[in-house]
Amino acid sequence: MKTTILLSLFVLAACGQKTTSSHKIRSTQLTQKGQVSVLMTGVEDQQALKEAAVQNGIKIEGEGILILSGDAQDINQLKISTNDNFAYQLDEKMELTAAESFSPENDALYLAKKDFGILEFWKTHPIADGRGVTVGVLDDGISPHQHGFITTTTGERKFLAKGSQSSFTTFDLKETEEGFEALVDESRPVFEMPLDLDADGSYTSVFKVKVNKEFNQACMLDQCKGSFSKTGEYFVAKNPLLALMIEIDAENKKIKILQPESGDDSHGEGVASVIAGYRIGNRAGFNGVAPGSKLVDYDLSEITDKAEEKEYTIATFLKGLDWLGSNGAEVANISYSLGFTNTETQTFMRKALEEIIKKHNMVISFSAGNNGPGLGSLNRRSIYPDNALVAGAFISKELDEKVHGVTGIPEEGRVVYYSSRGPGQGVGPTLISPLSSLTNSSADSGHMAFNGTSSASPALAGAAAVLISAIKQHGLKVDAASVVHALRLSGKRLLAEPFIFQGNGLPQVAAALNIYKDLIAGKTFQNVIVAIPRETQDGVEARGITLKASQGKMVDSLKIILKGVISESAPLEKKVNLLVPVKLEYSQGLSGPKELWVSSGESDFYIDMAINEMLGAGQIEAFGEIKVISQVDNSLMASIPVTAINDVSITNRPGATIKLGAQEGKRFHLHIPEGVKGFRVSAEALDGDAGRIAVSVYDTNQIRIERVRLGADLWVPVSRAGHYQVGVAMDGGTPRGALIQIKMETLDVKLRTKSTTATDASLSLTNNSRSSLHGIIKARKVDEIVKNHVISSDFQNIEFTQTLPKGDYKITLKTTEQYDLSYLFGNCSHTYEKAGVKTMAASETFNIEEDTFVTFRCLPFDYGMLPETTYHWIVQIAKLSKPVEKRLDMAPGSKKDVKLEGLTPGRYEVVVQDALNEKSSLPLGEIEVF
Repeated sequence: MKTTILLSLFVLAACGQKTTSSHKIRSTQLTQKGQVSVLMTGVEDQQALKEAAVQNGIKIEGEGILILSGDAQDINQLKISTNDNFAYQLDEKMELTAAESFSPENDALYLAKKDFGILEFWKTHPIADGRGVTVGVLDDGISPHQHGFITTTTGERKFLAKGSQSSFTTFDLKETEEGFEALVDESRPVFEMPLDLDADGSYTSVFKVKVNKEFNQACMLDQCKGSFSKTGEYFVAKNPLLALMIEIDAENKKIKILQPESGDDSHGEGVASVIAGYRIGNRAGFNGVAPGSKLVDYDLSEITDKAEEKEYTIATFLKGLDWLGSNGAEVANISYSLGFTNTETQTFMRKALEEIIKKHNMVISFSAGNNGPGLGSLNRRSIYPDNALVAGAFISKELDEKVHGVTGIPEEGRVVYYSSRGPGQGVGPTLISPLSSLTNSSADSGHMAFNGTSSASPALAGAAAVLISAIKQHGLKVDAASVVHALRLSGKRLLAEPFIFQGNGLPQVAAALNIYKDLIAGKTFQNVIVAIPRETQDGVEARGITLKASQGKMVDSLKIILKGVISESAPLEKKVNLLVPVKLEYSQGLSGPKELWVSSGESDFYIDMAINEMLGAGQIEAFGEIKVISQVDNSLMASIPVTAINDVSITNRPGATIKLGAQEGKRFHLHIPEGVKGFRVSAEALDGDAGRIAVSVYDTNQIRIERVRLGADLWVPVSRAGHYQVGVAMDGGTPRGALIQIKMETLDVKLRTKSTTATDASLSLTNNSRSSLHGIIKARKVDEIVKNHVISSDFQNIEFTQTLPKGDYKITLKTTEQYDLSYLFGNCSHTYEKAGVKTMAASETFNIEEDTFVTFRCLPFDYGMLPETTYHWIVQIAKLSKPVEKRLDMAPGSKKDVKLEGLTPGRYEVVVQDALNEKSSLPLGEIEVF
């Protein structure tokens, strides 16, 4: 069955124009003849135009966006009263196959749109589905022959271009009598894994690629195709589930084969499906959030033979984002974690991202990360610009049941337990976004329930694409920063979740469109920057407040500064003259002035915070808030979170009984005083499915250092005193939930022996803990340091060589200074040859089977930045020795001598490991063996 529908191109036609002066009389300048249909917006006096149109035999429909149908020259005769947003363009008729019957409820179900209000929005804006917008995916690649990536809702080509930083499958073209050709040899050594480019099950294929003299077609694998970016054509590999794309570079006489996506590359497929998929699985209604949008893709996972093309660095991500913007992306998604040496390098990343946003006028959406439920687990907050989106993960009752088979979610939904949250050094996620989505898993496997903040972020990016689509259809200028803040300010918050978990909540696209209009008109501030002159970790300025009972200050006072930021698209005079009176609302335990004002200058006010009043009797934590609300339209302009924590001393042997619901996480807070070397966490399920419960421990920097399933104790070494968290969370669940009892106590085991002999090696131990100790004592010779190599922030010495004798080795990258907020990646690779075969790998530990000459290349994630000060890193190669071990059982308060056999002279480090959990161990110190 065919049906004819009207579809706007939403690009100003050559005959169209846009005016800038308001309240002027204008007419169209159509050059076409005969019957046409014209879309028009920005008409000041619509009633007068309708009356004039009827008199001239012109059909006119709609409100706001008008559709005029009639003779082109008759339409040109109309005198139109216009405002600043006046624009017109031709509608074109297009034939599409009618969609299969599918209910809107199910359409919303599998790739989340319902929670953004998009289904309702489409009733008034039926073609604001992302059409006219290109979105970019920075991930591990997508395949062109997945159904969701073939066409847009208007039948146009969806997947436009693919980039990568790998040059491994770029080949020189040599001239022949018939044209040009390149030889593809799969047997060349590659980084980490072999490459089966033609998918024939062999890694040693050799085949030719022939290119014609016009450089517009290449032939291989018994097929001939053009460059993918120009034609959309691709080759089907010998495994028909896999596709190969090529790009012909006529100027440099090269051809690049874009590597196929397989089961190892499923993440990017899921991300792209959520943002922009259309008819996923070739089923009507199984669509991403913005199915009308087009896609460009930058693949971070392509195999290479060059370590510098595989490195996980700032430069890699900035290069990828810049490529996406240069190839037309107006929205880009990053569902990857990023790692930094310190806050200065995080700040550099934020500034670089700000420049990319401005350069390409691009909305960037980041996943908040899956480090919850610990407070402050959004612990890279310093990298995110104010004008970017950071997506926490929301789970609705409907989606979780019908996609994941989980029941017991509250009616309003919840922030899923693993979603990273504030307060950290920043506040928390910008917004939350639905995570449960049924997407394509990979090119050569089936569909999957895609979850994690990796799926929440592209859903939020899709909402941005829908909003931009509507903005264009209204003839308005697109301003990326204003799009971000319109979505933020439109948020609908969950009543049961604090601000630091959800930010402004779930964005509502219809409200965001109206807010956007106000922002670019300069009617209100797009952002209110909150500054609190109180340093937090590593000198980062806070935007939220955290109070701890262990600090002993029952009432605290401080100053808060507010500064309004106006849209760059707003009229210039608004930037100086805008003044908004506000009211301040306080939650329990907080007090201060009730009214204030916000302008482009700074206003400030002073508050008191009573921690006991916030916490109440027996509470572990409390989440307060100061709301800055416009007195003009009662809208929420800013929220300042205040978090109160009752961190109980570990020396009191604290415990708690915690009730968990489906997909829920909670926390217990510990204060570890000076002198404590370790503590133990025990947890058991009093009710519910113990197999679904995980226990996590977070250190003083809110970094998760341990995570185990229920049933195994956690032994946690203490590197520094301060605030630790114990988190418990349920993965999945039912309405029954679970009741978890957790107990915590110090681990105090002392190694009294400082030296011993190899012939009679005996260790004297004392268990000062209050409970019995059942473990394994291990003594391992202190690693023999083979090489120390220094890297400076000029990155001149990132590669070095070393001859290594046979043995097991470990390579580590360390900072020379202690940083609180450090997320340092090892990022080291090594290359060596054996029997003429070159081996490349990036593992931290490795084995050398014979004396070998090895080349190492190590880079911090910070590579690509231009630091104001010089930083240094140490690359250390150590030879590993096998530990000597023995069972250890000790009653509380007891002493014991343990004899170890097989020690040789040297220095040893001694640890005691939990007998039931090899991941839990406690360092006891070092001994010298003579």
